[in-house]
Order: sequence, then structure tokens, then C-alpha cells
Amino acid sequence: MADKRSSYLTDYWTTTDYLKFSDFRPALVDLITTAQTPLTVGIFGPWGSGKTSLLRMLRQEVDEKGLPALRTVWFTAWKYDRHPALWRAFILRVLDSLYPRKNGVRIPTDLLPETQRAQVEQLDRLGRSLYETVEWEDLGRWAVNWGKAGRELAKLPAYLLLSASGMTRVAGDLGLKPEIADLVQREMQAHRMRKLTSMEQFEETFSQALENLVGGEDGRLIVFVDDLDRCLPEKAVEVLEAIKLFLEVPRTVFVLGMDKEVIQRGIEARYAPLFRREDEEGERELPIRGDAYLQKIVQVPFYLPVLAVEDLGEYIEALQKDLPSGDRLDGVTRGVFANGLFPNPRQVKRALNIFRLLSRIADERELDISAPLLAKTVLIQTQWPELYRDWRRYPTLVRTLEEEYARHPSKKEDILQGRRVSPPPDGEGEVEQRVGGLLEPYLSDRRRYILLEHMLAGKSTFNRGHHVAPSRRCGGTLNCNNSRTVQR
Repeated sequence: MADKRSSYLTDYWTTTDYLKFSDFRPALVDLITTAQTPLTVGIFGPWGSGKTSLLRMLRQEVDEKGLPALRTVWFTAWKYDRHPALWRAFILRVLDSLYPRKNGVRIPTDLLPETQRAQVEQLDRLGRSLYETVEWEDLGRWAVNWGKAGRELAKLPAYLLLSASGMTRVAGDLGLKPEIADLVQREMQAHRMRKLTSMEQFEETFSQALENLVGGEDGRLIVFVDDLDRCLPEKAVEVLEAIKLFLEVPRTVFVLGMDKEVIQRGIEARYAPLFRREDEEGERELPIRGDAYLQKIVQVPFYLPVLAVEDLGEYIEALQKDLPSGDRLDGVTRGVFANGLFPNPRQVKRALNIFRLLSRIADERELDISAPLLAKTVLIQTQWPELYRDWRRYPTLVRTLEEEYARHPSKKEDILQGRRVSPPPDGEGEVEQRVGGLLEPYLSDRRRYILLEHMLAGKSTFNRGHHVAPSRRCGGTLNCNNSRTVQR
């Protein structure tokens, strides 16, 4: 049997644009290389949506410009998650990117011209400031020099008790030698506290160093931060707090790849003990939300658009193009995956790899299994495990369900607005309504969505037959290809 290892898809990031990022990538590159600084851009998307690949493509395009005034640095937060001070590792990584290099290797200081030596010394001072310590001493616990106490040992408890009560004058009445006071004393305890140079001083020194290294207003340092959402909440917040050091430093751009909802929950969990309070009804609430916190840091959020069904089919076909013809999915099987998969690139690769594995096992056992049926099995097994469990107990379950769906297909109105509830036979009291649709919360809770209602109810391109559908091509907002998505 031929070796089929090449048929399996890697889950690693790639700079091959299978997801048509090229439709909005130029706009993002233009943003991070020309917009006024300081600037923080958020690339928001769920797990497996392609954030790392997009960030890598953006960095590659910036580097390929070959402009000395554009410096880039990459920081994978998750790799430093166990670092005792993730914030320090992040700032050191940023500083390290500014050192003079040749062919990617730092040039020794003694080989640099005098002007660059001064710049390097400036960066060294900034790095050392992250480790500066403050030492102080204070009085610790009571201690006794037991070796010198000798026979006075038995009188010590009474002396200590009286001393603590302010009655040291009675020490003589106990026959305690005056020298015993030298044997009983408070220990001096030394402490060390790590201290970062004041924020203002750090910002000023870093700004000077950056200006010297990247030139005038066109120069900038672009920092790509990936995998924040894979860190523990307190670690992710550390990086966000460190970024605050640079929020007012000109010529700095930060591009953050993250799952926004995960980070928001982490922020709220991190600060919940500090900001929670009780309202009049005794319920606890968090006045400062994770979303508000992120808005103070991220000026331009960009939400990676989800894959539509037609995008999924094209994506699967693109992933298969380098495979031997015998390993490629037929059109029907590809359609099963495109219609049944959750719209997530990593989920797509995962399902295709499972399908490939089961298909190979079936070949080795000489089992004749329909490829579309095997695809449906993979989808049910991975995405609806409870249904798969019941299917194993009742072999006709899925066939019965398939027949029922064919007899009573879902209507688009039911999916959006919910199922219509008819009035009772006697016609008393109940008004016909729809319940359970995707739009139910927006239709039933008008007070919460009043701004949304006002915005949509006015004259717009969404009204009177001009329905512009969201598309991945233009960043999840308006579809550039009106011929396919504008419905008349």
C-alpha cells in the first residue's frame, strides 16, 4: 500500500493564503505601516480561525518592504507562560529587537561606531531597569542569644513578659543582670523589592532610543503578539499591562492576535476581587468589564470573518490541491464537509485528518464504506458526540433522522424568527407568535436592543430589498462581489 502520510494536514501556521486573507491583508499592512502612532491593532478571532497565519503574513509583507525605518518583532506569549515575570520577558523581547544586527545576529558592542555604542548603552540601561532592586531593613521577630544567656535562662520568660508590658523597672527585683538586655533584641531583617523604573522615565528613555534607531516620523517598531488567549488569565493581563508602558510612545505599533471573549473573561476573572460590589438587590456585579478594558488598549479592532459554506468548499479544495489525485475528496464528500462543518479552519483540518485516518483503516481491513457516509460519521462523532453515542445504541437512528429532515426541511423563516405558535382551539387569550429563532432575543427584548432597532429601522442598504450579506473577502462587513450576495 502506498505511503499516505503526505495526505495528512499539518495544524501549523502557514504563509500560504488558503483563506483569501489577501482580500483584506493590504489594508491591514497599510494601517500598521502608515497610520499615526502610537497604535494598537487587535486581530480578533476564535481558536483555530487563522490568526497566527494572518499575523505571520502581515509581518512577512512588512519585512519584504526592506525599509530600515520599519522594525518588526514577534512575541509568542504562550511560550513564556511559565516565566515568573511574563511582562519582563515581553519588554526584554521588544528591547532586544532594537539592537544592531547583521544577518540576524547582534553585532558586538566593541565593533560598533561610537554613535551606535551610545544607543546600545541606552538599551542596556533600559534592560537593567527591569531588574533594579530596592533594599531595606526592618525589625523582625524577637530573638535571644541562647549561648550567652547561661543561668539567666530561667528568668528570661518573666523578663520578656514584663518588658512587653512596659514594666522593665522590675527586672532588678527579679535579680536579672542588666546585660541580659543585650541578649534579647529584635532581629534586623533584610528585604529586596524588584522595582521597574518609573513609567514616565521608562517611556521617555525608550522613546529616545526608538527615535535614534528608526529615524523620523515614518519610522516605527511593529510588535506582533500572538497566542495571548492560550496563556493563563493573569499572564495574559501581564502582557496587556506591559503594553501600557508603550501606549504613549510615538513610533510604536502593536498587533495583538487573540480570542477576544477569552481575554475578556480573563480580565474579569483577574480583577473581579478588586472591582466587584453589591447592588441594591444584593447581587454582585463587575463595574469594569473586560470589553471596556480592551477598548482602552486596542484602538482598531479587526474581527476575522467566519467562513461561509461556499468559502468552506473552496478552502477544502485548496487544501487538497497538492495531494495525489486518488487522495482527493470527490465533490459529494467535499459538499458533506462544507455543509456540516463548523466554520473554523482548524476544525476543518482536524475533521479531514480523522476522515483520512478512518479511510486508511477501512482500506487495510478491506471494508467498502461510502466516502460521503464516512464523512457524515466523522462529523457526527466530532461535533455531536451525544448523537453519535445514541447512534451506536440504535443503528437506525441517523437514517430515521435523515428521513425526517428530508420530509420536513427547515424553513429560513423558522431558523431566523423561530417556530410559529398557533392559538388554542377555542381561540381564547393566546396570540399567534414565533419562539425559539435566532432573532428571538432581538425581537422580544426591545428595550435592550433599542439602538439596534433605530439603526436598522431607518433608511439603509439593508432595507427595501437591498440585503448586503457579510463576507470574508471584505473583512466580514460588506461583500465586494455583489453579483453573488446582493439579493433583489
